[in-house]
Amino acid sequence: MAIIFGTNGVDRITGTTEDDLLYGYPDGSPDTDTGNDRILGGDGDDVIYGGGGNDNLQGQNGSDTIYGGDGKDSISGGPDGAYGQNHLFGEGGDDTITGGADDDEIDGGAGNDTIYTGDSSGNYTGWDRAYGGTGDDTLIGGAGTQYLHGMDGEDWLYGGDDHDYLDSGLGIAHLDGGAGDDEGFVDRSDLTTAFEIDLSAGPSVMATANDGSTLVSLEYLLIFTGSGDDRILGGSEQDIFISGDGDDTLSGGAGQDYFEAGHGVDHLDGGADEDAAMIDRGDLTSGLTLDLSPGAAVLVTASDGTTFINIEHVSLLGTGHADRITGGAILNMVMAGEGDDVLTGGVGAQDLYGQGGNDILSGGADGDWLDGGAGADSMAGGTGDDTYTVDDAGDVVIEAANAGLDTVFSDLDTYTLPKNVENLTYTGYWNSGAGFTGTGNTLANTITGADGNDTLSGGRGADTMVGGNGDDLYVVDNAGDVVDETSGGGIDTVRTTVTYTLADGVEKLIQDGSATTTGTGNALDNTMTGNNVANRLFGMAGNDTISGGNGDDTLKGGDGDDTLSGGAGADALLGEAGNDTLDGGSGDDEMRGGIGDDTYVVDSIGDTVSESGGGGIDTVRTTIAYTLANGFENLVIATSQAISGTGNALANVILGGNGGNSLSGLGGADTIDGAGGADTINGGAGADTLTGGANNDIFVFAAGEANGDTITDFTGNGASVGDKLQFTGYGAGNFVQIDATHWQVNSANGAIHDVITFANAAAVHASDFAFV
Repeated sequence: MAIIFGTNGVDRITGTTEDDLLYGYPDGSPDTDTGNDRILGGDGDDVIYGGGGNDNLQGQNGSDTIYGGDGKDSISGGPDGAYGQNHLFGEGGDDTITGGADDDEIDGGAGNDTIYTGDSSGNYTGWDRAYGGTGDDTLIGGAGTQYLHGMDGEDWLYGGDDHDYLDSGLGIAHLDGGAGDDEGFVDRSDLTTAFEIDLSAGPSVMATANDGSTLVSLEYLLIFTGSGDDRILGGSEQDIFISGDGDDTLSGGAGQDYFEAGHGVDHLDGGADEDAAMIDRGDLTSGLTLDLSPGAAVLVTASDGTTFINIEHVSLLGTGHADRITGGAILNMVMAGEGDDVLTGGVGAQDLYGQGGNDILSGGADGDWLDGGAGADSMAGGTGDDTYTVDDAGDVVIEAANAGLDTVFSDLDTYTLPKNVENLTYTGYWNSGAGFTGTGNTLANTITGADGNDTLSGGRGADTMVGGNGDDLYVVDNAGDVVDETSGGGIDTVRTTVTYTLADGVEKLIQDGSATTTGTGNALDNTMTGNNVANRLFGMAGNDTISGGNGDDTLKGGDGDDTLSGGAGADALLGEAGNDTLDGGSGDDEMRGGIGDDTYVVDSIGDTVSESGGGGIDTVRTTIAYTLANGFENLVIATSQAISGTGNALANVILGGNGGNSLSGLGGADTIDGAGGADTINGGAGADTLTGGANNDIFVFAAGEANGDTITDFTGNGASVGDKLQFTGYGAGNFVQIDATHWQVNSANGAIHDVITFANAAAVHASDFAFV
């Protein structure tokens, strides 16, 4: 990188192939330079400063930045064909500036400058931007798309052969688009006097304005007027006229034109083709009355004197007062402003916004958008698929039967669809925590909540309800209702009076009403609750919790570790796969666990339990005297009442309650724990492990069955209280100690010798045992 400073005289400086800084004056002395310098930048991305004098500055290849300084400079981005995106600044003086063969940005600055955006080869088709500055400038576009902006002064702008953009700036301008479809922008918004121009001869004929500006070869025109009473007659091009505050007369002529009427009494004539206008009457001190129903071909006069004709699409900004607007077929949109407005649509889809005040909005024959805004508004859509915005509890929506597919958007916390409206969508997203309560009607509604805890009730039709995120509640009362829930979008609940299968993403099901229905879960961990009649509830996959309620219910867990509770009534419970808990509740219940380690709750002598062969390690919890059926391993006494519990031929685990239980293991190597209460424990056949637990327990041993049994907590010691041993079938036998933990009971005939282990090495007194 080279940094080269010149002198105050005439310098000849050539850069290197690197990115250079080149100055036509001494270091720190730009104001004293008067030499006419010639500086060539080389092939790097150079920065060149000419300083004073009439300099010749050329960038060569590379993306160069050149500042001409004062004087009549000649500035070039490079020779023909040089590449690089240049930034060229004339600064002071009457400069001649030529861009290079790439995308350039050129600013003439002060003085009467001549700017050529491209090189002389004419082969480049890029995008250049040129700004004339404050003098009377000439801007000539090259090949490619050009943006030419005259800025201040009287400027001449000439487009090239492509699609160019010519911007007059605020001075007198002469715009010539040249070949191609070009766009002209004329800004006369600063004028306080009238601006007049006649473009009716078409873009190929030069049109001269009353301020001396000329326009030719511009196929698209955008004209801003000022505060005078302007008169513009358009031609065959597509025009956009933005009027100021005067009383303007604007005619579009042929072509699809667009008008914006300012705060004066304007007279708008769209001319041929399909035209549009935006009318702003926010400056009026009283309400506006306008009837557009006669149509575009008829001259219409508003109450302020504004006139319209040949305009097919009208949009209106009303006053801050009570407006009366009748649309007809040509009205597109009304924003009425403050005041109690009456807005009436017509043929075609129209957007009616009442804004402030208590407004009356009436649509027409097509799909309209009605938004009353602040205040208690009355909105009637008419025929067509209409959309209503409801943001006040006093808003009233009126729809005729069979008059289209209609939608209400509401940010109210609670809303019920009126008659004949199909869809409801909540828009109060800022209130996502509290949620939305949306209720349908007798039609097939679509009701959509947001991210809060929504309550959606479709009504009697076959409805679609969309909850979104949050813990949503859906009320289903029709077999055709559809619930659409986001996966992972909260813990959601369906309350239903009909047979229903939970949709994906919904966790809970509650059966309401008095009908016998069937409820089916999904792959999630469902919570399902029946009503007070005979329900059928099927959990399917997942770890489900199912409660039947009153009635003779049928509950089926499906896959997963399920909890089934029958409640009152004679219930049928089927756990199926998984480690299930089955509680029939009051009544004589039938319980089948299926595969897995299942738990059964038995509270009636009429309860029946059954288990698949090899179906896991299963447990019965009982509050009545109970004997384990075949295939069941464990028994738990779940009451403080003194009841009996009996095992089977398997190796059972039997746990007593807090009452004095009678516990019998029967066959198998059983583990029996009396827990609280004065229990009587009989292990039966097999090598049993017996624990008395609290209080004074009796351990019963039958001849030939005691051998191999273990007592874990015997506390006898011959006292009047303590545990006791009772031997049956031995006759007048004897009980002798073998070692610290083993005792042997011998039958009177000497044929039976059973060894019992005292795991706690308990002392046994003669009064602690008895042969009966």
